[in-house]
Order: sequence, then structure tokens, then C-alpha cells
Amino acid sequence: MYDNKFHSRRRASRPRRAIDRYLHSISKQWTIRNITITAALIVLVVFSVLVPLLNLAFAPSWLSWVGTHPNTFGQPLTSQTRAKHIPPRRCQTLDFITHQDTPSTNDHITNTSTPLYHAFPPIHLDSSPLSLYRRRDTLDTFANYTYRHHPQCTLSSLDLHTPFSPLCPDRPSFLRAFSNGGRIGFDAPFMPRACDMRWYTTPETCDILSRFEKVVVVGDSMMRHVVGALNVLLREDLGYGAVTGWNFGEEEMEQCFCMHQMDVRACSVQGVYRTGDVLAHDPGSFACEKATRRRKIKGEDGKTTTVVEMTSPVNLIIELMLKFPHDPSEIERFKGLLPVKRPERPIAFVFGHGLWNDLDLQATVNWLGGVLEAMYEAAPYLRVENLPREGVSQTNADADSSTPPAPAAHGEGKSKEKKHTKPMAHILFITPNAAGPLKPDQWIQSQGDKALQIFEKSMHNLIHREGEMFYGKGIEHMGTWNMSVQMDKWDGVHLDLKGNLIKAMGVMNWLGGIETELWVEQ
Repeated sequence: MYDNKFHSRRRASRPRRAIDRYLHSISKQWTIRNITITAALIVLVVFSVLVPLLNLAFAPSWLSWVGTHPNTFGQPLTSQTRAKHIPPRRCQTLDFITHQDTPSTNDHITNTSTPLYHAFPPIHLDSSPLSLYRRRDTLDTFANYTYRHHPQCTLSSLDLHTPFSPLCPDRPSFLRAFSNGGRIGFDAPFMPRACDMRWYTTPETCDILSRFEKVVVVGDSMMRHVVGALNVLLREDLGYGAVTGWNFGEEEMEQCFCMHQMDVRACSVQGVYRTGDVLAHDPGSFACEKATRRRKIKGEDGKTTTVVEMTSPVNLIIELMLKFPHDPSEIERFKGLLPVKRPERPIAFVFGHGLWNDLDLQATVNWLGGVLEAMYEAAPYLRVENLPREGVSQTNADADSSTPPAPAAHGEGKSKEKKHTKPMAHILFITPNAAGPLKPDQWIQSQGDKALQIFEKSMHNLIHREGEMFYGKGIEHMGTWNMSVQMDKWDGVHLDLKGNLIKAMGVMNWLGGIETELWVEQ
């Protein structure tokens, strides 16, 4: 009986002892946790008291160390502190390509801190003729354009170009400046490099174009968009100036408005191809000088009818010639645009090619050679054999160097024009703009930005290097990669209205630099 009681007591004590051990272990754990938490709180209190005291004691030396190490943490430096500790350096960007024979050793980002001086001197306005001339560049030339104040079309010319000094003194310096220019930020206003261009008003644009018998544009859809942008200027219409709005339906009027004139495929193919179409269908929208002309035509029935037409000294036209080999019908249409006899005013040509032949340099050489051959065949008076180009001497005709021209006052520093023994053609070749992220993957290798940059420089060298194929043929080159690399391309290829207006103004600056009086003196 005793043994049974003893064993029952032992059996009853075992779970009790297990519970005691469990409670003892928990109490130990809580003790360790309490000690840890208490220690952490003590450390936190000590630091909260000591850190402000240390900052007050050692702030001058600490801040001076941060000032000499701008990439470390610390308070933002004031301009005075930065000027004291960080010498200003030239700000450079990898987005720009440079037209020169050898790669520059400075084509890398070294220090992007903003210097304390103006990189581009602003225009100084006073009562001088030059100031009055350039004052127009500081104004929004689109202010009175149709649809300018529409909520969906609030585009200012100052959104596209920021004027600065000095103005490029001649055509070669302008082409270098435009080709090597860029933007300070994505979609920021465009600024040529080293010297500025004009942003012409519509009356000035009309005046320049009226100096020429014709301005003939030849190329692909990119060149068609340039012609559309020029018609925006000539019609003073931001809403529908680039397209044939006179035959649009209600749906097209809505889809093709303002910025969408070129970034909707169905709209861009309905662009204005020639100023004659505007004069025939919507003469009231044409802002340049125009007049009526009576012309007699003979009908199929043999009767003569008098037709009243609108005419203008401005004659802008495009002929689409997409790729090499040439379509014979395109060549014949192009030849039909040229007067057989030498006109009283010169003819200017703007060519563009590349993408339809996947930026194949030899294909573009053949394309340009075929166009020139057709031009000389239809208009022999335009033929020129290795004559010096206007504004460029034989010694400095190679325009590969991107060295900025020395600033010159307006009317000074202009290259001496060498008169030619016979008339010559004025030809501008425009290479394609930069690609965008929406460029289809299958075209990245053949038409991506690397291929575009190589193509642009190669064409520049073929045209401007002495001894190369197109040197001395009256051809000049304008690159657009730098101008467009920080702009939207709605399909990865084409620029919108803003980008094409800048291209168009580049063409106008080139045309404005041609000494048309030399043609008359021949």
C-alpha cells in the first residue's frame, strides 16, 4: 500500500516539474530581452544627446570636407561654397556626335556641374540695326497663327528655339552649328553649337523663298514632312497648315489637327506637296504675296477657254524618290520640274535619302548620283565641274572640323564669295534624324542610332572633304541626328510637328545664306 502511494506521488510530480522547468526557461528569455531592450534605449538616448553637441563642435571642418567631395551626403551646397571648392568645368554630353576626322578625347562626361557663367551669351538688344534685326527671334512668331491659342495647339516658336549670340556669319558656319547643336534636356528648345541661327517670321520666309525660281525637295517621307512644316509657316496655320485640309471630312479634321498632322499615318500621307495646290484650292490661307493670272487653254472640242489662276513668286514642290534603283517614272517627273532654259532666278534643291536603302552608303551614293545626272540632263545650265563652293575657299573647304567659328559681328567675318564662271546648282543634302525607342527591333541593327551616326558622318565627309566624290559639286550637308536625339518620335522613326518645324527652319537658314545675286550677275 505504501509502495503504491509512493509511486503515485512520483507520477504526480513529473508534470509539475516539467511545468516548473518551462516557466524557468521563459523567465530567463524575458530577462535577456529586457536587458537587450534596456541597453538599446540607453544607447539611443546617449546618441540623441551627443550627436547635436558633436555637430555644433565640428560643423565647420565636416562641411568643408563635404564641400570637397560633392558626391557624398550632406547639406546642399550653396553656389558660393561650390565655387570655392569645385572649379567649374565644361559640361559635355554623350548624346552629341561630332563631325571630325578623329574621335575627340573629350567626348566623355567628366563633370556635369553647371558653370557659373553663361555658356550662350543672351542677345543684347539696343538701337543698332543688328539688335532690331534679331529682336524678332526673341518673339513668338506663331502668336498670330491660326489655332495658336487652341487648348490642343498652344505651341510657341520659343518652345522650339532659344536665341543667343553670336549669329552665324555665313552658310558653312551655320551648317556646322546646326549639325552639331543640341538641347539642354529632353524636348528642350534647340540651340545650334557655337553660333546661332535665325527663326524667321512668315514675311521673311516668303521673302527668302521668292528669291528662287523654285525650291525642289526630293526624298522620302521625312522630306515630305519638312515640306509640310514649311507650308505651316507659309500658311500661318498650326492646325492644318501641313495637310490638305480643304478635302478633309469631319473625322479627318479631328484626327489630323495640329500636332497630329505628321504623327498619324493617315494624315501625314495627305500632306501638301506643292504651294501650287494651296493656291488652287485654298488661296486665302497662303500668307505670301500672290496675284491673279489669266491663261488661255484649248479644250478637246477645240474651243479656247480663259482660266484665272492664282500665282505667287514662292514655288515650293516635292518629288518623292524613295530608294535606289530609281523608278524611271520618278526620274521623268523630276526632270519635268526643271525649266529647259535658264530662269531669271536660281533653283535650289533639298535632297534627303537613306532609310529606304537601310543606310547603305553605296546605295545612297548611287541614288544621289542618279538624281544629279537627271538634273544635269534636264537643265544643263546647272552643271558644274569641281568649282569652289560659295563661302568656302580651297584651303578650308573641308568642313569636317567641328571647331567653332570665331565670333563675328553681323556683316563682318563673312567668307569672300568667289564668283563662278557659270551658274551652279545649290543643293542641300539632309541625312535622317535620330531613331526613337519605338523603332521596331528588326530595324535596330540596320537603321538604329549607331548606323545613323556612321551614315551621317560618312555622307558629310563625301560632300565636304576635298578629293571626295561630291566635293565641289555645289552640294552641302545638314545633319539632324544631334538636333533630334532628345525628341519624341511617334513611331521610332519620324518626328512630330515640332521637330519638323526645326528642320524646316534649318532649310530656311541655308536658303537665306545663298547669294542669289550671283546668279543674276552671270
